[in-house]
Amino acid sequence: MNPLPRIDIDTQVIRRNAQFLCNRLGRVGISVTGVTKGVGGHPAVAQAMLDGGVVGLADSRLDNVMRLRTAGITCPISLIRAPMRAEMAGVVAYCTNSYNTELETIALLGAAALAVGRVHGVMLMVEVGDSREGLLLRDLPAFVLAVHRHSGLRLDGVGVNFACLSGVPPTTAALLCLCAAIATAESASGIRIPQLSGGNSASLPLLLTGPDHARVNNLRLGESILLGCEPVSGRLINGLSDTAFGLVAEVIESSHKSHRVTVATTRPVDISNQVVLALGSQDTDIQGLGFPLGCTLAGSTSDHSVLDTGKRRRTVGSEVALTMNYSALSRAMAVTAISKRLCVKPQPAVGVARRPSVLLRA
Repeated sequence: MNPLPRIDIDTQVIRRNAQFLCNRLGRVGISVTGVTKGVGGHPAVAQAMLDGGVVGLADSRLDNVMRLRTAGITCPISLIRAPMRAEMAGVVAYCTNSYNTELETIALLGAAALAVGRVHGVMLMVEVGDSREGLLLRDLPAFVLAVHRHSGLRLDGVGVNFACLSGVPPTTAALLCLCAAIATAESASGIRIPQLSGGNSASLPLLLTGPDHARVNNLRLGESILLGCEPVSGRLINGLSDTAFGLVAEVIESSHKSHRVTVATTRPVDISNQVVLALGSQDTDIQGLGFPLGCTLAGSTSDHSVLDTGKRRRTVGSEVALTMNYSALSRAMAVTAISKRLCVKPQPAVGVARRPSVLLRA
């Protein structure tokens, strides 16, 4: 029996979500790269994505990529955070390509690749409004030429990011501006840019319901595959499931307790049923959890979470099933003290209801 706290993972739900998205996007000529950073590069989750039809994987941390390779996964894997200086050799050894924004970093990658007789793929990340990372559109031709001229490098394409730092979703105008910049870079350099990775799960509504953006032929999807939702609105995507993951915590105290006690009196005030869970902010993003119906969060510390359970009394040692948003999931999956149990249906937990959207309705 896996110890608590525990994350239950249904890999079949992940496979079905990936398959639905791959099939739907495939109709408009867009391939899917499965992003595993939200699960710490968990090999079983990655394999479920591959079984669902993703063409490759992507992660932001080299350690996660190494975990995938050690588990025997041989598909193309991209590093989607620019590599640090100490990581160059490892990136060349384990990653098919990496996303980059600095000429100096690109030169170091090329040197590392040449040193071991390899050719490393480069994706150029451009800035079109998220304000996180990316080179300016006007600099794209120079970067294309810099990659092309280095014998240790291969230009794999251009990538863009939306709704991560700024929370602003993509627009038709931004993508058209990007496509125009790519065309200019190709004309100036004489080099074709084979792939345009048009963003993450936040790009789904625009690319599947808006006008044709012919140059976009790839999306990097994590949250929509893992949790079945669209990141900006948080709503469940029609056709997907949000039951792939469940977090289970143990009750370590159960009592009638007041939430307001003054020094002047020992008489209880606002007495209610309350439980303390062996789960805190060191384990996950507490604000990103959904609690069972009738339970509300009274507060949390680094190691404890306190729930008001209303009229229901829970026993010490009992389990409480919780739902997680992407922030809570990514933090909890990175914590080794939280066990992971595979191929089981997570226990049902009812948090705030989300209305299904019609974003991907055929």
